[in-house]
Amino acid sequence: MSKSIRAILLGLAMAMAVPATVASAAPPGAAKKMPIKRGTRLIVKKDFVLRDVAMSAGSAVTVIQVGKKSGKIVSVGLELKDGHVLHDIGIRVLRKNFRPAKR
Repeated sequence: MSKSIRAILLGLAMAMAVPATVASAAPPGAAKKMPIKRGTRLIVKKDFVLRDVAMSAGSAVTVIQVGKKSGKIVSVGLELKDGHVLHDIGIRVLRKNFRPAKR
């Protein structure tokens, strides 16, 4: 097979594969949103340290404050089981390390 035919066939194969890959990718924001409001109980997914506080997997916290900017939630305040309060926890940290408690 000549190089030009091989290049054309390779280009066609790639052109056909790209739309299938793009179509299967979830659009941004399509992930299930975690409902966050005052009083929401959250469970720690995995052990991590948050502002010198060791958070253990499975421990529960409560949202006591919701910070919004332009109508979007950007931070929360969390109350730990022992009464300690952590203010202005970023939403990315929250979504990465916490999940909603089952009712």
